Parts: sequence; C-alpha cells; structure tokens
Amino acid sequence: MSSQHRSMPNPFPGLRPFELEESHLFFGRDAQVAHLLQKLSSNRFTAVLGASGTGKSSLIRAGVLPRLYSGFLSKTGADWRVAIFRPGSSPFRNLAVALNQCRDSDSSQSPNTDDAAETLAILKRSSLGLVNFARYSLADNGNNNSSTTPNLLVVVDQFEEIFRFAAIVESDDEVADFVKVLLEGARNPAFPIYVLINMRSDFLGDCDRFFELPETINQGQYLVPRMTRDQCREAIEGPISMQAAGISRSLVNRLLNDRPESSDQLSLLQHALSRTWDRWDANGESGEIGIHDYERIGGMSDALAQQGDEIFFELTPEQQLIAEQIFKRITETGSDNRLTRRPDTLRQISEVVQASEVEIRRVIDIFRREGTSFLMPPPFVEVTSDSVIDISHESLIRNWPRLRQWADEENQSARVYLRLAENAQLYSRREVSLLHEPELTMAIRWREETRPRKAWADRYRSNFEDTMLFLEKSVAVIKKKARRRNRLTALAVVVLSFLTITAAFFGWDARRQRALAETQSKVAAAAHKEAMEQRAIADAARKEAMMQMQLADDARQEALQRRSPASSQSQRR
Repeated sequence: MSSQHRSMPNPFPGLRPFELEESHLFFGRDAQVAHLLQKLSSNRFTAVLGASGTGKSSLIRAGVLPRLYSGFLSKTGADWRVAIFRPGSSPFRNLAVALNQCRDSDSSQSPNTDDAAETLAILKRSSLGLVNFARYSLADNGNNNSSTTPNLLVVVDQFEEIFRFAAIVESDDEVADFVKVLLEGARNPAFPIYVLINMRSDFLGDCDRFFELPETINQGQYLVPRMTRDQCREAIEGPISMQAAGISRSLVNRLLNDRPESSDQLSLLQHALSRTWDRWDANGESGEIGIHDYERIGGMSDALAQQGDEIFFELTPEQQLIAEQIFKRITETGSDNRLTRRPDTLRQISEVVQASEVEIRRVIDIFRREGTSFLMPPPFVEVTSDSVIDISHESLIRNWPRLRQWADEENQSARVYLRLAENAQLYSRREVSLLHEPELTMAIRWREETRPRKAWADRYRSNFEDTMLFLEKSVAVIKKKARRRNRLTALAVVVLSFLTITAAFFGWDARRQRALAETQSKVAAAAHKEAMEQRAIADAARKEAMMQMQLADDARQEALQRRSPASSQSQRR
C-alpha cells in the first residue's frame, strides 16, 4: 500500500454518532430519513424512539439535518436555525446555550455568556419561552412577521436525561416547565418552530409523568426500525467506496452474519468496521480489506472489549485509577438497573477524581483519540473546564466487561451511601438509633475503600456532612462501648486471676488436709489393728486363765471328793 493510501481518513466513526459533516459517509438509511422527514413535516413535535444502539442520533445529525438545509422539506424552505443539545443536569440552561449558538447561521462563533443568560431568562419566564425567543431573537427586528423568520429546529438529544434530572432535584416541577416550553413552541402557529427529540424507547412510559407529553408523542412518533441486511451491506460498502478502497465480499458476508441480535448491532458493526479499517491501514497492505484484518481485532463480539483493555493497559497505574474514576462518574445505574450515560463537565469531574484537570484531560484524550472514540467530545474539539465529557455510546457499557464492573461497583457504593444518608436523616428526626453491627462494620469498610467526597456524594444526595457525622457518632458510640467492655474485661481478668489463685491455694490446702487425713486414717487403722490384736491376745490370755481357773477348781473339787470318804471312815473307827 502506498503512503497516500495509508493517509486516508477512517470513514467509520466507531461508537460515536455520525456528524453533519460526515453525511456523505452515511449510507443505508435513506428510507428512514425520508419517513422521518415526512413525519416532521406533518408534526412539528416529533419523537424519534428506539432501543439504545439503533442509531437515533446519527439518523438526525447526518440524515435529517443535511436534507433540511438542502430544502427537502418543501413547505418550509432551506433557511434553518438548529439548536442541538442534551438536557443533562440543567435542561433550561443547556437549551439556552444551544439557542444562543444557533442565533446566527455561523455557529462557529463563540457563545456570548450574557446573551445565553438573557435567553435563559426568556425561556423561564413563561411556557411561551421558545416563541418569545423566536420573536425577539430570530425575527427581523422583532416585527412578529413569521414569513421573515427562519425555521427553528430544536433537537433534544438523549431526551431521557430529563427523568434523571427530575430524580436528582427530587421534583418534576422544573422538568414539567421545560416540557411545556417545548410543547407550546411546537404548537404555536406564529413562528415555524419544530421540536425533534430522540429517546430510548424503554423510557416511553416515564413520559406519562408530564401533562400532554404522551399525547403529543403519540401523534408524532417515529420508531426507528432495525436495518435490513441489504441496508447494512450498503452501510458497510458505501463509506469504503467513498475512500476509493475495497472490501472483500467474504468479509462483508462475515460482518453481516456476525451482527448480534441485540439492539447494539449497529454500534458494534460501526466499531468493528472502524477497527478493521485502522488495522488494515496500519499494516500497509495493498488490496481489499479482508477477513484476516477483521479477525485480528477480535471480531465483532470481542473488538470493543479488546480495544478497551488495550487502551487501559497503556496507562500508568496512576492514570488507570483516574480512568476508573472518570468512567464511574459518567455512568449510572437506574433504580430499574438500566445502565445509562451520565455526562459531566471536566470541572465537576475533577472535583470528584483526586487529580488535576490537566491529568484528567490527558486520560480523556487517550480515550477519545482518533480511532478510539470511547469518550466525547470528538478529538477535533478542544476540551476545556466546561466541556461535557460523555461516553460515546451506551453499548460501550454493555460490551466492555471492565466498564460494566466499574458501573456495578459504583452502583453498590451509591447504594451504601444512600442507606447511610437515609438513616442519618431519620436519626436527625429521632426516628432511628445510631448504627449497630454488622451495618456499622460494612459502612466503615465502605468509607475506607471508597474515601467518598462531597462532590461525589452530592450526585446522589445532598446531606453528605450530616451522613458522615452520623457515621462518626456511630463509630464513637461503638468505641465507647468497646472501651467500657475492655475495662470490664480487664476487671474480669483481675477477679478471675484472684479467684484462680485463691482456688489454687484452697486446692493445695485441701490436698494437704486430704493427705494428712489419709495419713491419720492409716495411723488410726494401724492402731486399731494393733488394738484388735492386743485385744485378741488379751482374750486368749483371759480364756487361758479361765481354763486354768476351771482346772484348779476341778482339781479342788476332786480333792474334796477324795478327802470326804476318808473323813467318814475315820469317824466310824
């Protein structure tokens, strides 16, 4: 491949949406663009609905806008002012900035802060805010003549962000006013104001919270269909042909067959094509882009995760920690476990991430460089303190395991904090007591591992100081109880030691007394035995004496008997 060939720009945007300037590379969706223009022509408030990954933003930016500027909407002409914005954390302010930027057709001019503040005041004054903006800012000299007023198209990208904003401020009031301004602007006949929103279809039910929004969406909704196989083939081959390059038929068929059944198929296809082009171009090979180029990037199923990990391991350990904190800050898990983007400014991110804006910007630039496009804004836009940093597409969250793990960890950390914050508020009202085990141990471990900061906590709940004080009080009470328990334990040890010593002494004395008693018992037994023996001897002697006495008595009797006859004879003589 020649050096000239290698220098050709990549015709595929990857994960980020196509921009207006890339409309010549936007293929395969002509029918969808025509249907959406027809819908917008008959409904000045049109909602573009579809699952995440169906290309809603690209359809508007690279499909609808170029045709509007070319006059395809015949009844309106080609004079358009387009305000594109995302509601983010300040719907009215972001709308005001976008309107201020589109005031002149040369949108390259730097926005005027004072004008944006004035526009914000106009928008918030009443539900006719958009109409009044058109009257004072777009009409010639404010003459209320709609025939001389350019068409105003307000594009609300990622409209579902209004529901997150309502949850953050814990009120629907400001969002309801914002919706009224959009509805009244689109329905007012005095000025040609059009509103085009794009929203994930799984948030459609949330629209019921705002008066007249469901009815208006029903009248002018466009559900983005899934691209057919032939349309996807055109989306693959068209941009490559615009660069005078070629792709093998076998790879085209492989790409079409590898498309997942999920709604992420379009974003994953674009990412795989972008990566395959870069690999083919970097190798300097001549000829068509082939299957071997595609397989080197991991195929459609693994290309995104493989690139994400490659970039992550390019970073230093310090930068890896910064990257983790950045991605945790700009992702969110809803109460229904829906994973979504949560864009934030560089200044606000730096308040959460423990690093300077310069260090954070270096990491952001790596993840948004040409050929990566994991983060927005695109690489050709300078990042300032007020720049909104965002994930280029939600499919990145779903298909990069490392990011999904970070999102899960952030969600778990947020849950712990919210439970603590709720208990702290209840404790202030004396409805609950301080924390006990095992909740306290879990809370302490969470604090040590995450080291939460107020800027981080305010994203979820604003009573951070009270919550941390509640945790400190709980720890203090437990420590006080522990000290008291330690003192009692020490006293118990002393008492136990005394009792042990006393028991040992008495045990020794008892053994001594028992030994003495045994000795005395043995002596007594011996004496008893000896006494018995002496008694036996005495008894034998007594018996012997008795026998001797008996013998003596018998002898005496016998002597008397012998003497008695002799006396008788003597007397007879």
